[in-house]
Amino acid sequence: MGQATNDRRRQQRCVKDVGMHCSYLHGNMDQLVRLRNFSYQGIYFESAWDIVPGTLIVLRSMDINDSAVIASYEDVPQYSFTDFDPDVCLGYRSHSVAKVRRCVKLDGYDDPPLYGIGAEIQILTD
Repeated sequence: MGQATNDRRRQQRCVKDVGMHCSYLHGNMDQLVRLRNFSYQGIYFESAWDIVPGTLIVLRSMDINDSAVIASYEDVPQYSFTDFDPDVCLGYRSHSVAKVRRCVKLDGYDDPPLYGIGAEIQILTD
């Protein structure tokens, strides 16, 4: 179940684990990432890629064509909304362009490594 945090951030966040595709804006490589939380202007996800801050990326929801990917990837949920989720969770976008603001290697993930990526939403589409 999603929940919002209201710590030191200027905007409330929706906390949900959601599988998404991530690719570079000007590239053809694609990977599945795990979205952890988002707001109307920012997103945090975990990735196997070490993405340089300043890089523009495209995030896209999984769809019906991803059934094989979902079956082979451990516990990658698709987005869903319930009556118990805070209103900020309605701000989920199925497709967006974002600029990476930070990339930190997560402790305990060395082989393969895992990175926490914070990005600022640049363009929103429904």
